[in-house]
Amino acid sequence: MKILETIFFYLTIILPSFILLIMILNAKKMAKKPKYRQKLFKIFLILLIVNGAILTGLKIINSKADSNHTDKENINSKTNESESKEPESNEAKESIEDKEPKQSSTKNDDPVPPVNNDKPTKPVTTTPTGTTSKGFTIETREGVTYIDGYMVANKTYPLPENYVPENTYKKITNPNGACAECLINDAYQAYTSLKKDATSNGLNLWIASGFRSYNYQAGLYNSYVKNRGGKEKADTFSARPGHSEHQTGYAFDLNSVDSSFADTKEGKWIDSNCYKYGFIIRYPKGKDNETGYKYEPWHLRFVGIDLATKLYNAGDWITMEDYFGITSQYAD
Repeated sequence: MKILETIFFYLTIILPSFILLIMILNAKKMAKKPKYRQKLFKIFLILLIVNGAILTGLKIINSKADSNHTDKENINSKTNESESKEPESNEAKESIEDKEPKQSSTKNDDPVPPVNNDKPTKPVTTTPTGTTSKGFTIETREGVTYIDGYMVANKTYPLPENYVPENTYKKITNPNGACAECLINDAYQAYTSLKKDATSNGLNLWIASGFRSYNYQAGLYNSYVKNRGGKEKADTFSARPGHSEHQTGYAFDLNSVDSSFADTKEGKWIDSNCYKYGFIIRYPKGKDNETGYKYEPWHLRFVGIDLATKLYNAGDWITMEDYFGITSQYAD
């Protein structure tokens, strides 16, 4: 209808103008012939009136159509607004739910490393077993000890023989073996960031040893007892089966598993920067009496940035044992 309105708009101008032009060009003829003049004048008026009437009618029709279209848009707009408010309401509800206190013993805002994000096939029972000497809650879940929400594996707190971490970057296909990249996803992703930044600084890092199963650790420990001076000496640098952090999926060894690593560029950078990615030097220098193990500059444990920053302690590393107020001593 808009097109017709435009056409008749121009016809209303052009046709009467054309007749008017004829009248001007034939002025002498019109002066001599009154009937001819009257005829052209009637045609001029008819064209002007008819085209004007049609143009006016089209304008009215188009105006109503525009009004209806606007009404529909307003209705649709209101409908869309009401529909868009529904998800906002849901988000608001979720926000409220997120703000509701959740049962957790953590004392920091950073997420505690997850134990298992997969849905368990059976309910997981959490049993409070007391508090540490510094007031942190001790809990057990399916035989695994958690202090303030952090999984702990040391000489005092062992892991079950059948414990195998889930939600790992690389799936553990051999529960009796070892796997460098079979680490808890959060730990592996943090390692990826750490490695990337180390590489950009001209350093070369790699995981020499990651997850170790209970049985794998048993074979390793027994070989040390047999070939490296007996049980008492082996206990200073190797964990007994069930007591190794490697079984948790949160710990790994870097590069050369040797004390010389501390003097390399990589070792120095790790000591000063690993906490920024959520890692700690699990067995710091001079803290053998607390951890139960000699200094291991290559052994990292993922605990999240918040706790790692606290344990870094501006370069004077604090052990998990000292921070939580726990021991690391075998029962025998």
